Amino acid sequence: MSGLKKKTQNNDPVYSNKNVIVFFADRDLVNIYKNPGFNFPVIEKLKKGEKLIQLEQGEEWLKVKVVNTGTEGFVYKQYVR
Repeated sequence: MSGLKKKTQNNDPVYSNKNVIVFFADRDLVNIYKNPGFNFPVIEKLKKGEKLIQLEQGEEWLKVKVVNTGTEGFVYKQYVR
């Protein structure tokens, strides 16, 4: 991801750029997977409306960071808006 990155005291990146892309879970339940694919383990379950920050983009999957928990994983593009 391009843009300015700063580190907080606990070494988490803070993105301070207008180019940050935010998505929201668009279904009642959206799974975050360890890797891009439905056959990989689910590492977190999101409720509709929860916020995600896009880290990388593929053809069908997005690598994201869950805003509330900091979990990083993959979400199927069609399940977010």
